[in-house]
Amino acid sequence: MPERVRRNYLWLILPALGVVIFDQLTKQIIIKSLTIYETVPVIQGFFNLVHVRNKGMAFGIMNDAKSNSGTWLLLAMSSVAIVLLLV
Repeated sequence: MPERVRRNYLWLILPALGVVIFDQLTKQIIIKSLTIYETVPVIQGFFNLVHVRNKGMAFGIMNDAKSNSGTWLLLAMSSVAIVLLLV
């Protein structure tokens, strides 16, 4: 891969990596600082931080599933998406 192309990818990868690191860092801060369902008002009456757990997919889809079907479905969908991106 030419050096120029590699540098172009670097400008895409670095911000994405920064977002992932920031996301994981803030999750750990919430887990260590708040008990489950504890609420901290940030902007009174408008924006609160609440410690909740989502065992489902995005937006809580299949959060109440009694089995691991949601996990397997997500794994299958992710695998298909990766294959499609690589082809």
